[in-house]
Amino acid sequence: MSAGPATAESIICNDPNGLCLVARGEDMNPSTSGVYTSLWNLASKLEVDDEQSLKRVVIETTTSTTFVKEFEGHTVACKVPTITEQKGSTDSTASS
Repeated sequence: MSAGPATAESIICNDPNGLCLVARGEDMNPSTSGVYTSLWNLASKLEVDDEQSLKRVVIETTTSTTFVKEFEGHTVACKVPTITEQKGSTDSTASS
């Protein structure tokens, strides 16, 4: 049984200097949004095989996954809750 597609819980968009332009959702704090721009800038300096190798930065926790990507100089971070499969919803054992 599938829980369905994940939807963004929170999203933030920063200008090239890390200044928050837009923040939606409870988990994205505009006052600390520059962290995502700094993270992207540091990750983009990593040595990779080719220029297209660095597509996004992914931060995974037990409760959510945050994707960080740059679009035309603007850093976007999108937080999606982790989908956990509900176990025990259908029990195939029966007592006789």
